[in-house]
Amino acid sequence: MKLQNYIIAIGIFISSMVVVVQSTEMFGEYPYCTGCESNYSDSDGDWNYIDDHWCKVDDKKCQAGDSFELIAGYPSCVNSFNQAYYFDFNGEWGVENNDWCFIKPLEKITDLNVEVKSIVDLMPKITQEGRRILRSANFRFYIEKSFLDEYKVEKILLNDYEIDIALLKPLSEDGFSFNTEEYFDTTTNNIKILFHNIVTNHGYLLDLKDIPIYTVN
Repeated sequence: MKLQNYIIAIGIFISSMVVVVQSTEMFGEYPYCTGCESNYSDSDGDWNYIDDHWCKVDDKKCQAGDSFELIAGYPSCVNSFNQAYYFDFNGEWGVENNDWCFIKPLEKITDLNVEVKSIVDLMPKITQEGRRILRSANFRFYIEKSFLDEYKVEKILLNDYEIDIALLKPLSEDGFSFNTEEYFDTTTNNIKILFHNIVTNHGYLLDLKDIPIYTVN
């Protein structure tokens, strides 16, 4: 390979590497850092040298303190009126600068009348291989229909195990149910349900603790 072609090839390779580390927000030719740590300062402000590349600390965001606090690796949203596009048990999430940002934690539901019934048939069923297994538990949640008309279930955690909400079944009465083998039969169960209000688009947490399992022999 001729030296000139080799230099051109190296230039293309380096250019492609620079494109990879650039973000949608730039300070001149340098991307802004995702955090507030710095290891160099000059007349332009603070800088950080990461993975052989410089990034510019966003002084405006970082001086705002808690507004730039990282949640699960992402900053808080700068715009307090940011719309929520995603919900998890950390809270509500929006989008700024083509990346996720944290809006606020979930508000807890404390004034809702909820009745939970959980039952499992302990008579084991036998597989074709002759293996005995316990039947799955059925969890039923009786909730006012007026609430379920306004709030949608986004996620359910049973003892930190995420339930597939596609398996939820409506009850003939007001509420819903699901079956699962991921339950505690020797102690009580804890259940967290993430709802979002389909009118206001805000997330809410229903925290149900010490749910026992009733058995049928």
